[in-house]
Amino acid sequence: MGQIVSRYLKDDGFFYMAECHPLSMIFENLNASEPLRVKYPYFEQAEPVRFEEEGTYADRKAKTVNNVTYEWSHSLSDIFMSLIDAGLKIEFFHEHPFTVWEQFPGMKKGDDRYYRLDENIPLLFSIKALKS
Repeated sequence: MGQIVSRYLKDDGFFYMAECHPLSMIFENLNASEPLRVKYPYFEQAEPVRFEEEGTYADRKAKTVNNVTYEWSHSLSDIFMSLIDAGLKIEFFHEHPFTVWEQFPGMKKGDDRYYRLDENIPLLFSIKALKS
């Protein structure tokens, strides 16, 4: 990823990314009354994780046809090192205990429109990298 980002950035340009925190992606919670449970890998595996479900993150009840997706996990170190190895300088990195969508059933949506869990885990991160 970092090499592609660097290729398209102008000198003195920056790359900004806000994304689901990879730690939050290891959990499964199908029922709001049950605790989160670890189900998926944090570190990259040789094979992707296969999901088959209707709907989208924006509308879980949406009727969809192509319902199979394959996902590879990428740890924070994978993301950081991809940018660093491409010669980019990390300007900042932030972790947040909220996210922009109902990632797990029963999340509470605040007045700020962000979703939160009772558990205090990172759900979103943001990073800014500079090309010099």
